[in-house]
Amino acid sequence: VIWVGEMYGTINVAARDMVLEQFGEEAWEDILAGAGLGKDEEWVKNHYYPDGVTVGLVLSAAKKLGANPDDVFEMYGNYFIKYLKDNGLDQLLWIMGSNLHDLLHNLDYLHAHLQDTFPSASFPHFRVEDQSPPGFTLFYESSRGGLLAPFVHGLLRAVSIEIFQTEVELTYEVNDKGAVFHIRNNPSTRDTLAATARAKKEQTAPLREVFAESLAPSKAPNGYAAGAALLAETGLDMSFFLECWPFYMLLDPDLHIIACGASLHERIPQATDAGVRFDDVFEVLRPPILEDVSFAKFVLHTNVTFKVRSKEAVGTGGTKLVLRGAMHHQGGKLLFLASAHILGIDDMVALGCHMAELPLHDSGRDLLFMAETRTAEEHLNKRLDRLSKELAE
Repeated sequence: VIWVGEMYGTINVAARDMVLEQFGEEAWEDILAGAGLGKDEEWVKNHYYPDGVTVGLVLSAAKKLGANPDDVFEMYGNYFIKYLKDNGLDQLLWIMGSNLHDLLHNLDYLHAHLQDTFPSASFPHFRVEDQSPPGFTLFYESSRGGLLAPFVHGLLRAVSIEIFQTEVELTYEVNDKGAVFHIRNNPSTRDTLAATARAKKEQTAPLREVFAESLAPSKAPNGYAAGAALLAETGLDMSFFLECWPFYMLLDPDLHIIACGASLHERIPQATDAGVRFDDVFEVLRPPILEDVSFAKFVLHTNVTFKVRSKEAVGTGGTKLVLRGAMHHQGGKLLFLASAHILGIDDMVALGCHMAELPLHDSGRDLLFMAETRTAEEHLNKRLDRLSKELAE
């Protein structure tokens, strides 16, 4: 078999660390020799290596350990999560979802970003197909076919245990494109997902009234009526709105928050209490509305970007929630469509925020990954500078 792709160096570095930690330096040197590599071979995380090098290491390790190559790949998948945690990347995994299902939903977005950042490497494609609270299906597609399916199998098991402290029932079948994984949640996770679905349905009631009026053909502007009528006829499930805007707010003319997204309510549960106004819990940072806020002033600024901040801390270390978005006047109410204004993974962790709370259309996702890449590069440069000084001395 000829492998024509390239793998990112982190894969080989982690493989080396696994063997050294679990089997010792002598075993690693034997595995290198079996793969036709010298014992002084240096692996660099930010370098690309041919697929054949990585596969050669696994085949050599299988021979050395007297194991099946698939078992070695799966063992390596289990270890890879430990490697990420030991290297400070567990926060990245944590913010990608509050459960395995949500993390896997965001995994393809991460790989798409990595593909843009490291174009010479070959990253897989993941797609989650929801079935019901008891479980879901993960489609794994790769230019390498099903070669690394056992690695993914081990990885999934380790993520569910190490990151989410829960076990799942997991089976898979390999195919020409990659593999199909069937994942069944444990009973407690099923109950949690079912409760979340019920809560989302209850939150849509105030929105239905506003959207029913704004989508009415008689209220729609020219050129928009046909589309509005079609949307109204579909009986569109408003749960899609909650997924796209988990930090939205719906304000009445007295600026009472009559509805809000699940992510906002989780952090400021008193926001929708009777009599609570927008300015009781938020301050406006932008636009510069110096006097007391009012419904009329908000309506005058519906064509500008709003940036608001919670008056009280909602996260660890006194972190306040900052939202960035726009006000929309419809149905006699104000709809604030906003996303959490987050500048880095530390902000996500401090707010207890997961990637699933940033919609796919939100460029904040890319900014997070870019910030993490820059941080990793800074750490690498500092390490190289330190080593250079040590060599010079």
